[in-house]
Amino acid sequence: MAEDAEAGDPLLAALCVGRLRHNMPAPGFFMVAEALGLFMSDPEGPEARDFHERELARVFGKYRRSNDG
Repeated sequence: MAEDAEAGDPLLAALCVGRLRHNMPAPGFFMVAEALGLFMSDPEGPEARDFHERELARVFGKYRRSNDG
C-alpha cells in the first residue's frame, strides 16, 4: 500500500475483501491507509465504505484503461 500511495496509484489492497465483512477489507487496510495519511475515520463506519468504494473505482479505472490499448 505504501508503494501504491507513494506512486499516486490506487491501493490494490482494496481488492482484498472478506465475505464475512460484507465485501469490505479487514480493519488493517484502513489502519495502514490512516498511517499513510489517506484515510482518517472509523474503520467500521460509513466513511470506510465510501473510501473503499472510491479506491475500488480508482483500481478498476486505472487497469481498465491499461487494457484498452
